[in-house]
Amino acid sequence: MTKANIRTQVARNLRLLSSDEATIISDSNVTTDGLDIAIDQIYRDEVAQILMDKYPSDFERTTFPLNTYTSTLVVTTVVGTTLTAPEGTFSNFDEGFTIQNPTHNEFIKIATYTSDTEVELATEPVNTWDGDTVYVLGNEFFFEGDAVDLRENTLVGIKYKSTDNDYIYATLRRKHEIVPLNSEYFSTSSPVMYLTSITKEDLSTGITTFLRGVGILPYPEYYNGKVQITYIQRPPELEDTEEPIPYVSGISEAIIRGVTAWGARVLQDYALADRFDALYKEQLSTIINSYKPRSRGKPSMLRLAPHYRRISNNTTI
Repeated sequence: MTKANIRTQVARNLRLLSSDEATIISDSNVTTDGLDIAIDQIYRDEVAQILMDKYPSDFERTTFPLNTYTSTLVVTTVVGTTLTAPEGTFSNFDEGFTIQNPTHNEFIKIATYTSDTEVELATEPVNTWDGDTVYVLGNEFFFEGDAVDLRENTLVGIKYKSTDNDYIYATLRRKHEIVPLNSEYFSTSSPVMYLTSITKEDLSTGITTFLRGVGILPYPEYYNGKVQITYIQRPPELEDTEEPIPYVSGISEAIIRGVTAWGARVLQDYALADRFDALYKEQLSTIINSYKPRSRGKPSMLRLAPHYRRISNNTTI
């Protein structure tokens, strides 16, 4: 059953359909937009949540994120290995990070932090960088794009050499335990990860988005495929023509009953709300008892706090 059909059935239950049942009569408290929001909330935060808790491996996704950047700068000059930039560009945390110059496709590590305007590079650039826009690539990976619906992380694997065949998996630590960057707490054979978050503003719309992410120490050199992140993904919000998880029997009926109970409560029809709330709980039990897991076993779960820049579109199930 599509989202549009679910919305129509809920409206029918709430007696908000026109006489020809062609249009939804918006009440001052229950509107079409309100129904859509409620459908997605019941679907993603309640019904699917129960299944994710019980069968997390069915909702696992694996992705290979690319480097994100901690800052963007315009190079003033590079003399030998000494790079200078405008005031306030660098911090001591940048030491060890890689600077990417996309104009010349060069990647050079920051060997030494000198001041907020100057750093020493590990090697001298092959090309002239003066006036180029470059990026300082950091050790933190933030989730959006395909992973915007990330619910929680399960595994973070790192390859420290391009010749490595296997990933080394990081151990979760609190950020304050490992920052300042004290290498006695981590190594390439025993990496650590910590949870972090940022707010990102879309300059064209002014909309601010809250993004969750992970930091990895020690951070690997730049190359594609160096980091593998496995995470639990909530189902995305439904479009009008889309159906909820198709292999879950009875899920549409559960959403209808849950949203009807919500709508009746908003309309202060408490008898109707109680009746559909009982039917909703009954349907949830039916779904749980009849659900057939798609994967075998349960992965060990790494519980993340409810707070986690770019992630590739190379996401696989």
